[in-house]
Amino acid sequence: RAVEQMIQEQPWGDGEAAKLREAAERRLTEVRETIAQAQAALAAGQFAAAADRVRRAKAMDAHAVEVIRLESELCGRVLESARAALVEGKLARAESELACLGEVGKAMPARREIMDVLSLAGDAARHLAAGRFAEARRCAMGVARLMPEAKWVEATIEQVRQMEELHARLASGPLSEKVDAGRESH
Repeated sequence: RAVEQMIQEQPWGDGEAAKLREAAERRLTEVRETIAQAQAALAAGQFAAAADRVRRAKAMDAHAVEVIRLESELCGRVLESARAALVEGKLARAESELACLGEVGKAMPARREIMDVLSLAGDAARHLAAGRFAEARRCAMGVARLMPEAKWVEATIEQVRQMEELHARLASGPLSEKVDAGRESH
C-alpha cells in the first residue's frame, strides 16, 4: 500500500524519476501476481505451493496487508489440519502438514505448540523403544496436557503404565537372571 501510495502521490517529471516509478510499479505488479498465485494455490489446497508464494511475497513486501492476511489464512488452515491429524493419532500426517509451511508462520504460538506435541510424541516413542517406560509415560502425559482432546493419548499412557508394571514383574522373576546373562554375552 505504501509503495502504491508513493507512486500515485509523487510528481514524476524527469527521466530518473520516471525510471524509479516504473521500477516501483513493476515491483507492485510482481507482489500482486505472487499474492494471486498464493491465493489460487491455497484455494486448490496446495499448501506447499501457497507457502512458497507467501514467502516470496513477504520477501518483496513484508508489510503488505494482503501478504499478512494471506500468511495468517494459510497458517490457520495448515495448523487446523495438522491439529486434526494429531487428534486422530496420525503423527506422520501432522508432521507432513507442518512441513508444507517451511519457514512461513514459524513464530506463531499455535505452530510452536503443535511442534512441541510432535516432539514429545517422538521422545515418548524413543523412550518406549529403549525400554524407558517411566520417561515414555512422562512424555505421553505432556502430549495429553497439550492436546487433551486426543483420546488416543490416554490409552497410550495406560498401555505404557501396564508395560512398565509387566517389565518390573518380569525383571523380578526367575527369567531376569537369564535375560541379564544374555545381555552380558552380546
